[in-house]
Amino acid sequence: MGKAVEISKLADGVGYVAGRGGAVTQPTSKSTAVTLNKVCGQITMNNAALAAGAVTAFVVNNNLVKSTDTIVLTLKQDGVTNLANYNVWPLMANADGSFVVCVRNIGGASLTESPIINFAVVKAVAA
Repeated sequence: MGKAVEISKLADGVGYVAGRGGAVTQPTSKSTAVTLNKVCGQITMNNAALAAGAVTAFVVNNNLVKSTDTIVLTLKQDGVTNLANYNVWPLMANADGSFVVCVRNIGGASLTESPIINFAVVKAVAA
């Protein structure tokens, strides 16, 4: 049986305690896999061009993720000129040890920015 992840009732809500998060940056392209073995954190995408209307996806290797977990993603304002130019979502079928992040440029031009994606793993079980 797995070890429970500590969640704290914070003054402003419920969330993970300090030290549970982390950060990683994509090294070479917007489709390059990253590894971050934390239950929450930030992924800074590479600044390679993403054409208007294009979709890219990348794997986040994370040994804390199980196939029954739910991945929550949001974009952070830092790193981009206009958040409205992007959609971000998790692929619906994560696996033990990884999940996939999908990003679409819904703006009207090619973008060469480094979006920062906040993520949290919501631990869950099937039964």
